[in-house]
Amino acid sequence: MDKIKDLLLNGHEGYELDFKAVQYSPAYLAELIKDIVAMANCHIEGDKYIVIGVKERSEGNEYKGIPPEEFIDSAVYAEAVHNHVEPELTFEYFKYEYDGKLFGIFKIFNSENKPYMIKKKIGKWQEGDSWIRRGSRNDRLKRPDFDRIYEGREQIDIAFCEEELFARKEEYGCASIEVCISNYSKKPITIISGSFQIIDLNGRLRTRHSVRGWKEYSNNDFKLSLKPFDEEVGHIFVNFESNDALLLRMNEFGNPDQEFFKFRLILRDARGKEYIKETVGSVFAQGEVLWKVQKFLEKPKGWLGRRR
Repeated sequence: MDKIKDLLLNGHEGYELDFKAVQYSPAYLAELIKDIVAMANCHIEGDKYIVIGVKERSEGNEYKGIPPEEFIDSAVYAEAVHNHVEPELTFEYFKYEYDGKLFGIFKIFNSENKPYMIKKKIGKWQEGDSWIRRGSRNDRLKRPDFDRIYEGREQIDIAFCEEELFARKEEYGCASIEVCISNYSKKPITIISGSFQIIDLNGRLRTRHSVRGWKEYSNNDFKLSLKPFDEEVGHIFVNFESNDALLLRMNEFGNPDQEFFKFRLILRDARGKEYIKETVGSVFAQGEVLWKVQKFLEKPKGWLGRRR
């Protein structure tokens, strides 16, 4: 029996499962956000589910289903959560058919970047509001919940403050993006190296860049020391050369062939542990870093494809 069918037939509302009789309409997106945030903050590890089209009753579940013509596109929900929840929360919404009826399934993937909270007012929820799933109900996060989250984390948290990697070339080739790096552990942690990857929308790695400085570019080894429960906000500087501009297929104005890419920042501490953060953003370049792009544009059509 597959997972979703098992949830439909044998599941009961609790830490990992919630039933809803009807879909969240656009007027009730605030309630959707509350439910997803609560699930994501739950102390129980593993994926969580919200099943739409089922009403739980003591005498047995009522399988109402969703009229196919009323099924709401997942993009509506994804945009609402992306715009109002921080940090980035991963979930999907998809159709599931059983016994001639259509159901909607929210799958909230195992969340390792708690606590999740409201970053922008929506409905009656204010910036900073947050909830946690306790049994079959959603409660507001309290101080003991935060303590439990942070004590169990014992790791570095990375948050992107900007959505654009800006590349330029003055006396050296570099690019920068602002991030927030937090140490939630009780131990000091020293970051000694890192890399930054740019991945296109087809999942192909376009470019890879070494981290070369914190708050300013440096030719020396990258190093950032964080005290227990310390937090730093600043620009990560990475190398960015003229070949990278070509690989990103930039034009003479410094714009690549895609508006958005996936960014993956990987930081490593002195003990060899890696901390990875991904986001979606854009890339922009200006100055001498574009000289190979300009040279390429001057070449006859097909020049790049010829080999010596």
